[in-house]
Amino acid sequence: MPHMIGRRKVRFTNEEVADFHKQWPCHGMQTNRSYWFEFAANGDLVDTDVPEHSDGPAALAMSHDAQSWLDDNPDAKVEDPVLHSFKLKT
Repeated sequence: MPHMIGRRKVRFTNEEVADFHKQWPCHGMQTNRSYWFEFAANGDLVDTDVPEHSDGPAALAMSHDAQSWLDDNPDAKVEDPVLHSFKLKT
């Protein structure tokens, strides 16, 4: 499940990107990093950290997944992006 890291900013962890890879095996996006998508109040995509060389149909599909998640979770709480950017090893 993606995470809300800003008012209308959705982040997929690298694990979620790896799961996405199972649906889009030739997507060209890196599976060892996270991606975020930011939307305007009207739903337009206004910013992302997807590198230009990875931008394509799969990135568009992932942005649609982010928008759908945002629409389905209007009360999602903004999470601390720093807290979720590191995995603690136990």
